[in-house]
Amino acid sequence: MSRAGAAAHCSTFLNEAACYAGSQSRFAWWQRRAGFDRHYGFHQLRHSAVTNVYRASRDLFLAQRFARHASPLTTVVYTHPSDEEMYDRVRDLLC
Repeated sequence: MSRAGAAAHCSTFLNEAACYAGSQSRFAWWQRRAGFDRHYGFHQLRHSAVTNVYRASRDLFLAQRFARHASPLTTVVYTHPSDEEMYDRVRDLLC
């Protein structure tokens, strides 16, 4: 469900802030139950999802559409290489 759809759904029962807080509370409860060693927020989950789409596809515009960003410049934040990726790329350079 889109954020706008979720907001419309929530506004029929509660105000949007209460619905969002309830979702955050359930997400935090799930993390504790799953044994996570630290709490992750919704934005961190979103960031990980967009990063994984980019890493799997290497397609900035696909990741941009997935994230629903208006500009690819916003999506560039999600394209940071991991230490392993950086090592693999630099190792193969001729010096």
